[in-house]
Amino acid sequence: LKPENVLLDEDGHIKLTDFGLSKDGLKKDGFTHTFCGTPEYLAPEIIKGLPYNKSVDWWSLGTFLYEMITGLPPYYDENLHVMYDQILRQPLKFPDYVSQPAQNFISQLLIRDPKKRLGAANPEDIKNHEFFKDINWDALYNKEIIPDFIPVVKHGKNDTSNVDVEFKNEPATDTPVFSKISKDQIHFDGFTYAQKDAQEGLLDDK
Repeated sequence: LKPENVLLDEDGHIKLTDFGLSKDGLKKDGFTHTFCGTPEYLAPEIIKGLPYNKSVDWWSLGTFLYEMITGLPPYYDENLHVMYDQILRQPLKFPDYVSQPAQNFISQLLIRDPKKRLGAANPEDIKNHEFFKDINWDALYNKEIIPDFIPVVKHGKNDTSNVDVEFKNEPATDTPVFSKISKDQIHFDGFTYAQKDAQEGLLDDK
């Protein structure tokens, strides 16, 4: 979940896009290990290389909301290693103009312990938070709420005139995926490379 993957349709309703790296069939108590995603929105457990579950999505939601309100993700830095270190350790801070309900909601989404993170025990806790007190979820789901902003669409559903040129000019590339491979699983004679060591070097070199 990141801003460029949240679009508006011709009626102003939200559409989520880009599910290329989504985990299909992950059960309620299931875990996965793939190191993938956009750095700014990665949960701490992914950066640490730990098994993770759906709680990482609530972390990315908190990061997304923080950026929507303030203009930047909470731990953003141009230096990737510094940003990873800040995601793991830096205290969360808010500008004064962020409302208390928003601060409380985002703070609970950005709890570093995934077991204590809002939504980990029950996704309904997300919907029931004070931040969403004015939301009628059934009406929202059924698109019965008239959006505050309806984009001007010139060429039907496939119109891209509202997409920033910066994104239309970007090359189409996949997000890197680093799957964990056991040293005993794959062996190449004459080579000493081990992916685990490479990943540890990436994460530990701060």
